Amino acid sequence: MPADTLTERAALAPIACVLESQMRWNPDDHEPNAYEHGTATTKGTIVFTNRRKHSVLIYALDPVGRRMHRASIRPGGSFSQLTLRSQPWVVVERGGIDFTDRPLSIWRLADVDAATVVACIE
Repeated sequence: MPADTLTERAALAPIACVLESQMRWNPDDHEPNAYEHGTATTKGTIVFTNRRKHSVLIYALDPVGRRMHRASIRPGGSFSQLTLRSQPWVVVERGGIDFTDRPLSIWRLADVDAATVVACIE
């Protein structure tokens, strides 16, 4: 998708958590140094906004599907991150009474034609 076809900002729809084990990305699919020098077709900014009553954790998935912690967001807070378009992100609710973290959603910019994407966690 050419850079001039991207809109400035768009909302993003979540992907079901049951697909987490299938989510992968391949850094070799992108040009070298895509984070620093990538085009609008290979990178974008994702903005996570927490509208829940509890804190959430944000994880990026590595190329083999392991979670890498990137942020903790308090209720009402936000977190912004430059990312490759194919990079999957997992949002997890911090453990409650049983101290077990619960996956809420998965997000990825791949199917959105925007330079900045907002992921509203509800």
